[in-house]
Amino acid sequence: MHSYRVVFASLSILVAVSVGNPLGFPPVSNTKRIIGGTDAEEGVAPYIVSLKHMKRGHFCGGSIVGDRWILTAAHCVVGKQSKQILIQAGSNRLNDSRLIYSADLLVPHKLYKKLGYRNDIALIRSSVPFKLGKRIKKN
Repeated sequence: MHSYRVVFASLSILVAVSVGNPLGFPPVSNTKRIIGGTDAEEGVAPYIVSLKHMKRGHFCGGSIVGDRWILTAAHCVVGKQSKQILIQAGSNRLNDSRLIYSADLLVPHKLYKKLGYRNDIALIRSSVPFKLGKRIKKN
């Protein structure tokens, strides 16, 4: 059994929330999309990552669920190649390039349907294990 199948099995009770924009790689704007929210303090969510296109920047978010695995939305990875995606971990700042990992495998749910976003969940595998510590932790 491939390890990503085990991760999907262990996440069977997870309720996934869409993270990102289903239309591709939009530019990051300075407008806030969350009403009534506040900026998170640095280090408060060490399991959150920014998914970045090598040339276009941030396009989706995700959560660290294993030493090499990110949980995200299927619409964030469908139609993309793993070599295009970088994973920024360990910072709340989108322009922080200290802890960048490359992706080597994209695994959207096999029953994902763009229409209605059914089964909108996916895994991304980092090419190397994350350096877990105070700034980077599994969720």
